[in-house]
Formats: sequence, C-alpha cells, structure tokens
Amino acid sequence: MAGRNWSLADVFVTLDHILIEEFADGDAIGIELTDDDTMATNGANGAVAFSFKHNNIAEVTLTILQTSVDNQRIAERVDAILAARRGSIAISVIDGRGTTVFSSSQAVPKKRAPMPMAAEAGSREWVFSAVAETYQLGGNELA
Repeated sequence: MAGRNWSLADVFVTLDHILIEEFADGDAIGIELTDDDTMATNGANGAVAFSFKHNNIAEVTLTILQTSVDNQRIAERVDAILAARRGSIAISVIDGRGTTVFSSSQAVPKKRAPMPMAAEAGSREWVFSAVAETYQLGGNELA
C-alpha cells in the first residue's frame, strides 16, 4: 500500500467571507462540541430513566502564523464585536472533498489572541464559541 498524506492546504476556513490561509504547524484547526448534558434518575424500584439536553455549542480554535495578515483581519472583526459588545462572526470549515464539516452563523470571540514576543516567530490562537449548525466528521482525500 502506498503512503498517503493529509494536507491542511486542502481545508478551507472562512470567517465572515474572509479566507484564512496561513495556519501554524500542528493542530491548526480545533473544533470541539461541548458535552451534552445527560442525566440519569433512579426510581424507588431500581428503574433508571435518562434525559438529554442537546447542546450544540462548539469551541473553535484557529492557530494562525504570527506573521500572517490573517491575524489583522481577524483582529479587526473581533475588536469590532468586543467594542460594541454585540454581533457575531460566521465560520465555515470545508474539507478537501468539498464537504462542509463545520459551519456557524453565530460565533463570538471568547477573547483576543495573546501577543507573545519572542526571538522566533510563533503563532496566534483565536478561540470562538459557536452555535454548531453543521458538525460532521469529514476528511480530505488522501493523496
């Protein structure tokens, strides 16, 4: 079997129609749903009843190269939302097959990205809370 590679270059991420292109190495995109609340109640006779509260909030983390102009574009949008204390950002992630693996029209920044200063170029981490309108496991075609 021949070796196969997965390429982050084949993943498209947009924030309010801004194409984000310069990701840092490693885990550049992180999307994690918060846990659904599951509750079990035991009855007097030992019966168990379960209830579920669906939670479709996701934490989206984008790790961008420190030197990327993408940071400025994201910062302008985030600063406008934080200054007004209202508004949201649309986020979409599309894999190499063209499948939308995540989308949200209601994402809000959790905080501004930290700004470390070092001798070597690093990365900026942008974290958003988002209503997961589309969330599915996808994957690029392996080449």
